Amino acid sequence: MDHLFLLIFATAVSAIAAEWGMVWQDLMPYTVGAFVLFGLGSLPAGRLGALWGRRAMMVIFFLGLGAAGLLVAAAQRPWQLAVALTVMGAFAAIYPPVGASR
Repeated sequence: MDHLFLLIFATAVSAIAAEWGMVWQDLMPYTVGAFVLFGLGSLPAGRLGALWGRRAMMVIFFLGLGAAGLLVAAAQRPWQLAVALTVMGAFAAIYPPVGASR
């Protein structure tokens, strides 16, 4: 789920850019926050998973990722898109250390 949500933007960026009167290369820098938090957020997410439990963290993962997806869909400006994608990256970071470990 986390990779799917993060990569939806990569496939839709051409359509979004055309709608906003831009080229897709102009929008790619706005994804940096998502991928940085996806990587760095795994450390605290793993620790919180150990403290709070896997089930609680996975509930936060699904609810947060869904809410972030709605924020991305509602974005009207590039800076809103950047903030929404960064939030999505933060929630997507929960799955690798919590959901994939057994």
